[in-house]
Amino acid sequence: MSPKIKALAHQTIDELPEGATLEDLQQELYELQILEKALASREAGRLVPHDEAREQVLARLRKA
Repeated sequence: MSPKIKALAHQTIDELPEGATLEDLQQELYELQILEKALASREAGRLVPHDEAREQVLARLRKA
């Protein structure tokens, strides 16, 4: 496990409120994972701007 991941996990645990459950921790870690994947996709140029995506969806709906 990378030091960055370990530090992020420790930070996440430290920031949980008193009384947080393991499910709360799992949810936080899952959300961090989703954000990391989204950032990697953005950096790789795999994301489409909202306006462009909207136009693509509308164009497909018009064809249907």
